[in-house]
Amino acid sequence: MADTEQSGVTDEIADAAKAEIERAMSMALKGVTSLGGDNFEAETNGLEKELEDTSRVVREDVVYMEPIPDPYGKAIKYLEQHNILQLFQTLTTNIVYRKPEDPLAYMMKEVKKMQKQKQEA
Repeated sequence: MADTEQSGVTDEIADAAKAEIERAMSMALKGVTSLGGDNFEAETNGLEKELEDTSRVVREDVVYMEPIPDPYGKAIKYLEQHNILQLFQTLTTNIVYRKPEDPLAYMMKEVKKMQKQKQEA
């Protein structure tokens, strides 16, 4: 019996919600001024003014901000401009291929050799 009562209440709520939605849709389609009396128009005008005030506040708070620069992209671009990525790729490949006992010393020696070649050119 409780289920029947609960079902009835749920149906009433659903019907009321459906009627309210239909009423709102009808007003939107037919135009607000053609429906309802003075009280309805007063409510509508109040809502319109409130909406207008809210939209004005929103418009005032919107401020353009420059996009945040991509630090990763900037770093990669810098490394590419100065051939650093290619340098480290070459050094890493040579270290893996040759397997020197002291990889850091090997890298330093190779970098000094490249510096010397650059100065001679």
